[in-house]
Amino acid sequence: LGISLLFLPTLPVLYWLVHTIVKARFSSIRHLLGPDTAHWLWGHELIAYESPYEEAYTKWMDTYGPTYKLKGALFQPDIIVTADHEAIAWIYGKGVYSYVKSPIIRPLLERLMGRGLVWAEGSTHKRQRQQLSPFFTTQAIRDTFDTINTSAHRGVENLEIHINEHADNSKKGLVLDISEWTSSITLDIIGRFAFNYDFESGKSRAAQVIKHSWREQIKTGLH
Repeated sequence: LGISLLFLPTLPVLYWLVHTIVKARFSSIRHLLGPDTAHWLWGHELIAYESPYEEAYTKWMDTYGPTYKLKGALFQPDIIVTADHEAIAWIYGKGVYSYVKSPIIRPLLERLMGRGLVWAEGSTHKRQRQQLSPFFTTQAIRDTFDTINTSAHRGVENLEIHINEHADNSKKGLVLDISEWTSSITLDIIGRFAFNYDFESGKSRAAQVIKHSWREQIKTGLH
């Protein structure tokens, strides 16, 4: 009886181990390639989070192809990473309601962007998408072309200047975070079209404050 009582506390751990092993063995992605070395607690997510310019994802993609798997943190299921164009088109097209966002991600999206289209799921997403559809008709997009074109050209010019000024070798170019530049262009378009305000391609004081606030929010866990 004494031995049995001592064994009882280990039952939950034993059950979890068996459940994890069996689940992994019969997982539909068990044959998908991915990096082997992973932290026992943080998986591969800590490596990805700490790598500049998403270098870890690029390195893994070069090694394992456009679609691979990573070990999730805190004993969560494996994560599928894909840059396959057809897969992405399916996920954001016909499969948009089959691939729901993680319950960890949604609160962060709500904090960053409110309960809008990016946050919404299911019937809420369908309703919001229908309400916004008039703004994305061919005519509506045509009306915004000049604004988009102006902001995009100015952003490209600023990017070229930055590369020419900071590249150590003109042939090798420069490694940079392109999302920083695309976010500035996006902010410029929104400012011009929605608020008749010029964010100066992300250079204005207001733009700097907005982007700094966005980065600080992302540091809370959305990466």
